[in-house]
Amino acid sequence: MYQTEDMAEQSNLLNEISRLIDNNTLITTCKDIVTPINALNLRDVHQRLEQGKTIGKIVLAEWN
Repeated sequence: MYQTEDMAEQSNLLNEISRLIDNNTLITTCKDIVTPINALNLRDVHQRLEQGKTIGKIVLAEWN
C-alpha cells in the first residue's frame, strides 16, 4: 500500500518468522482457532474473553 523502500526486506522478515514458527523455534501466542466466523462463534469467543481466564490469542477464521 505504501510502497516503502524496504518492501522486500519486510517480505524476508515475514518469511523468516514463518520458518521459525514452522520449526517450533518461535512459539506463537495462538491457543485456539475457532471456525467459521459467525454470530454464534463470535458470542462464544467474546464470552470466553470476558471471563478473563483466556491465555493467549483466539483466532476466528473462515467466513461462513
